[in-house]
Amino acid sequence: MRTRLSLVILLLAMATFSARPAFNVNLDSALQVLDREIAVRQNYSNAKEAHINSVRSRLKPSQDDISNFGVLDMLYEEFRQYQSDSAFHYSNLLYEIAETSHDETLLAVARATKFDYYMSVWQLDDAMSMYRKIDSSLLPVRERLGFYENCINLFYRLSLEASETDQQLYENYQTACDQYIDSIVGISAPGSFEHEFYNLHITESGGVSYDEVLQHRFDLINEFEFSDSELAVIYASMGGFANLNGDSQREAYFNAMSTIYDIRSSTHETASVYMLANLMNRLGENDRAVRYIRVAFDDALFFNSRMKQSQIGMMLPLLETIRYDHIFGQRSIMAILLVLITLSLCVLGLLFSKLSRRNKRLAQMSLSLNEAQHELVQANDALSSLNVKLKESIELKDSYIMQSLYINTSFLNQVEARCREAINNMKTKGLEAMRFLPYQMGIKEERQRIMQSFDQTFLQVFPNFIDDFNAILNEGESVALAPDGGLSTELRIFALMRLGVNDTSTVAGFLNISPNSIYVYKARLKAKSNLSKSDFDARIMAIKKP
Repeated sequence: MRTRLSLVILLLAMATFSARPAFNVNLDSALQVLDREIAVRQNYSNAKEAHINSVRSRLKPSQDDISNFGVLDMLYEEFRQYQSDSAFHYSNLLYEIAETSHDETLLAVARATKFDYYMSVWQLDDAMSMYRKIDSSLLPVRERLGFYENCINLFYRLSLEASETDQQLYENYQTACDQYIDSIVGISAPGSFEHEFYNLHITESGGVSYDEVLQHRFDLINEFEFSDSELAVIYASMGGFANLNGDSQREAYFNAMSTIYDIRSSTHETASVYMLANLMNRLGENDRAVRYIRVAFDDALFFNSRMKQSQIGMMLPLLETIRYDHIFGQRSIMAILLVLITLSLCVLGLLFSKLSRRNKRLAQMSLSLNEAQHELVQANDALSSLNVKLKESIELKDSYIMQSLYINTSFLNQVEARCREAINNMKTKGLEAMRFLPYQMGIKEERQRIMQSFDQTFLQVFPNFIDDFNAILNEGESVALAPDGGLSTELRIFALMRLGVNDTSTVAGFLNISPNSIYVYKARLKAKSNLSKSDFDARIMAIKKP
């Protein structure tokens, strides 16, 4: 049996240290775990109540009180850090049974229990009165350890009162504390919480560094298996060391860890969460400070510690005020931000309206430009097509000029020779010889030369005409050049069409055939293709020169 806060304060007062530790702790992670544990702490309370009920079920109404003494003592242990009123009730039952039994051992245990209760609620006068009645030699080891712990706490508190008034009495009380610490280490089993925890005081009594103090406790946690309640005490003591060294971050971490284990052990008689709330307030964590002080106040109410209720009750309104001011400040900032955002939205709305109108104008301009661009593209295509045709015409013209010069010169020379021959014939044969002059002019041969000249010139400009023309016709219906390498009459019709000569009369006059023959020739070739007349003509006009 022990009072946890006093244990922490006692070892802090008796330890001396310096320097700052090199340990790294993650405060944010510990606070996140603590917040989750606070949210589910009722689950731990439910488990605690279930355990208490299982212990209470061991009471046998059919047996006498002395037979139930051990169960009542266990119930007191369950309630001593859980609920003060119930602990008081069971301590009274134990005391009444022990007095009635006249059993010195039971009476010593009952008095030690009562002594423990008085210490838990800080009734030092009643505790001292009960201390004087206890014969520790009659106590079993477990109860004796708890008694020694309470004796340490009692004499430490008395030494605090005497430190400013009576130096000799102060030293006597301190000596008593040391003696009881030695007694605990002497009778406790190595590896137990009491042995290892109080042995640290003996180890550190010569003066150790802050680093060593924390390292000893970390080693203790890692080396031995302790209950959640015992771990809470160890972390609380580490928080106290951090406080004396001005190490706020680690102090908050250790108190958070202590509070976590307090919640898990359903301990309501604790100061860790209260200290953590103060630390959060100093660190500017107002929401957490209020949350933790409410947990501390709930613990004080549940445990029914009037002193703590009064202490926390004074702090809670202050924290709520600070939190309210903080929230009000945040709301003021939010209101200012809201006004600024509203103004910004208005400005953005105006800009958006102007941009929308400008975008509409730009869209119209873009549409107009696209239309103009489309027209330019069409005009460019037309010009390109015209340019191609002009280029073809120029090439035809250049070729045809030379051909025409050669043919016409040849024809003139021939006509001149025939005329001289005709004149000579007139001198010798008379006018009768003039009758054969037209037949002697070579008109038929000249027409053939003209056609051959046209064929040669056209095929020079369009050497792929025959292949492209056959591509229009159905398979097996292809056409070919004449044996002399010239074009057939049908092909000349479509060659003239490709050159842009579409007038039937003009084509008929050039080829020296009738217009009806032109239609027949065209129909004959078009019948060899599956294309319509318009598609067929379009494919002819699409034949390009290389």
